[in-house]
Amino acid sequence: IRDQPRSRGLGDVYKRQIISVLTSESGQNTIFKLKVAGGSEDNVMIFDVQIDPITHRLIHADLVRIALDVEIEVSVPLQLVGEATGVIEDGGVLDHSLRELLVSCFPTNIPESIDVDVSELQMNQSIKVEDLAVPASVTVVTASDSSVASVVPPVSEADLEADLGLE
Repeated sequence: IRDQPRSRGLGDVYKRQIISVLTSESGQNTIFKLKVAGGSEDNVMIFDVQIDPITHRLIHADLVRIALDVEIEVSVPLQLVGEATGVIEDGGVLDHSLRELLVSCFPTNIPESIDVDVSELQMNQSIKVEDLAVPASVTVVTASDSSVASVVPPVSEADLEADLGLE
């Protein structure tokens, strides 16, 4: 949907609807119906959006028609849950290195997010994609050995300066 100033505000109505979908719990993975004038009503998802970097307003949105009986690949956000033991007891730093998981599933089975429990994570340990609990209706596409989160020792200021070549 492109903003067309001659449409007498119709573009703004579509923009508000797209923003409403993007800010919903399922976000860009929301399936909704779109009826094109003189055409049929189809299930669609937001494929891509362009946001103005200055005003943060929606400039453009690409939609893709979705067949509910065909598996698709989508990115699902990973949500860290709990506080890592290695952070609390040993003063480590939690490194959240993977924020989305690429999965394949039917459109009606797309999870809003996947929880990652980090509460048992000790110093120098990590959680990999293969360790995640995903719904049975979802197939993970992301490499299974990819690190999702880890607890690492904090870097001292002296070490940081040495790594950066500062005195």
